[in-house]
Amino acid sequence: MRNMLAGHSKRLYAAIALPLIVAALLYAAPVRTPAAQGDIQQLVKTFDYDSKMPLNAEIKIDKERSDLTKYHLTFDSVDGERIPALLYIPAKKQGPLPCVIFQHGYGMDKSFADFATGFFIKKGYAIIAIDFEYHGERKEAGKDIFSTDAQSDFKALRQSIIDLRRVVDYLESDSRIDTAKIGYIGFSMGSLLGVSFVGVDSRVKTAVFVVGGGDWKTIIDKSTLEIFENIRNYTKEHGQTTADFAAVLDPVDPIHYVGLIAPRPILFINGAQDVIVPNEATNELFAAAKEPKEIKWYPESGHVVDPGKVAKDSLKWFKEYLEK
Repeated sequence: MRNMLAGHSKRLYAAIALPLIVAALLYAAPVRTPAAQGDIQQLVKTFDYDSKMPLNAEIKIDKERSDLTKYHLTFDSVDGERIPALLYIPAKKQGPLPCVIFQHGYGMDKSFADFATGFFIKKGYAIIAIDFEYHGERKEAGKDIFSTDAQSDFKALRQSIIDLRRVVDYLESDSRIDTAKIGYIGFSMGSLLGVSFVGVDSRVKTAVFVVGGGDWKTIIDKSTLEIFENIRNYTKEHGQTTADFAAVLDPVDPIHYVGLIAPRPILFINGAQDVIVPNEATNELFAAAKEPKEIKWYPESGHVVDPGKVAKDSLKWFKEYLEK
């Protein structure tokens, strides 16, 4: 009987202790911290631009449905860039409307927002989405937002973050939008860029960051995405280190800007099995964020998370923090 009880106790201990050990490893303390306050204020200037520059917006109806009107629009950004966007306006709601900026991941485009219409439009939200640099209508042969050219990557990432600021400039020009109720949701790369954007632009009231993280070195070192493997190989072949590469991207590292979002509330949604944006990078970013903040881990998910579940959690968040 004593042996049986001892065996039972060991099994019970293992059943309790093992998940705790795994959790402790998963949510380990960060190895990277954001820049000091004075340095951050200098870094914020990376995204300075003239918000009064003309938009020269052009808008046309792309599709009309019983529940919404979908518009295609373009407007000017910095450095001669023209931003293509999609704007979705609920047909059965009177303005001014709360609006969510809905941003795609790496290799996708603004049409990714189409899936959100079934969830967000019926709740009365307008949605706007743009193509990030070198995506969708902005594709250029031989160019990529992530490449082995660190300087090119920095410029493309910076451009995309300023482009998001220009989205808010556009929304402020549209009388159908309640500019006191602008939210943000970004997926993967849209999360990485969105953190910096929301950090430096206080016009966004609240945000949801899905499968994102911080610290470019951690991402470059540990991501299984092919482009980051290419960067690892490139730096090794050219007598460099991944730290050298990450240093060039440092001014656009979200870890520096996530703390600037407070006191605006933010939600992180991540997959515990993610190997594209490694959990270490997520933990570092969350640790650098200030309250109010919340993180939801989907235990069985990798980098691809259940869109219906994300929509449900996001809508609950926006209901609480965007609409009031």
